[in-house]
Amino acid sequence: MTGLVRLGEMPTREDFTNALYHYKSTVTRIIDGDTCEVEISLGCHVYSVRRIRLLGFDAPELFSGDDRGSGADAKAALEAIIPVGSTVYIATQLDHTSFDRLLGWTYAAGSGDELLDVSEAMRSAGFDVTGRKTTA
Repeated sequence: MTGLVRLGEMPTREDFTNALYHYKSTVTRIIDGDTCEVEISLGCHVYSVRRIRLLGFDAPELFSGDDRGSGADAKAALEAIIPVGSTVYIATQLDHTSFDRLLGWTYAAGSGDELLDVSEAMRSAGFDVTGRKTTA
């Protein structure tokens, strides 16, 4: 399956528990095709709800532009890959975007020690508009 990786090729679940700025999270809402809201476990029963802009692809716009239908399709695809309530593993970058969301690489739990690269799955499904002019 496209986007699945094996132990050692990319971070594993164990890697996310041992590294700074890597978090185990629960999806609480899908905002659009490249942004989700998650409850991040900070340890010691401390949680933070944050919006994450998934790095590695740029989905069609849902709230602006001429092709909002593709934006709705991208949101539905992301909801299928990481449904609300599912566990995701996030590696965040320190800087924020203008929309007050973190930037992060996001991986869904696969079978065994495998992780699914969510950005790769969305690119494979045809939801990357990188290089195509879009309305900002």
